[in-house]
Amino acid sequence: MTKKTYGQTVTDVLAKENLDDDVIEYRRMMEPDIINDITKTVAASKNHPLYAHQDFYVVVLFKNERIASMQPRTFIFARRSCPTPHYKQAVWKYYHTSGELEFLWVIPDVHMCNWIIRNPAQINSETRMLEGFVSTFFSGEMDTFVKKENGEKKDMVIHVKKEIIQ
Repeated sequence: MTKKTYGQTVTDVLAKENLDDDVIEYRRMMEPDIINDITKTVAASKNHPLYAHQDFYVVVLFKNERIASMQPRTFIFARRSCPTPHYKQAVWKYYHTSGELEFLWVIPDVHMCNWIIRNPAQINSETRMLEGFVSTFFSGEMDTFVKKENGEKKDMVIHVKKEIIQ
């Protein structure tokens, strides 16, 4: 008996199931798993020599698996510097002295961002905070915040020696 490939398995599942899910309901179902994974990432990272005794950031990237008919997938990891804001990203900051985890932002995909900017009258209470994140992302305020978090100077310029270019 031959083992089915990943693509064959996905094709079989897609043929059997109705995929007209409600996006909001799907997000609500995923949230407990994501929060659990974030908690595990913090627990594993706070004692790691790379992050011990200092604040760090937990990043969640939302990707779509191309091979699995654009099935959503999350990647969760810790890092020492605050990441540059980007689409399909959420960021938390872990404070080592207090042990608290602060939610900094979430930025949806480019299509949702554009819809939010173009349709402010249709924003409901559930997406009101998201509208604030999207507007600070587009205005550049979020980039300024990240530069401040990372200790960058406003006029940071990288000078390249001429002999390196030649």
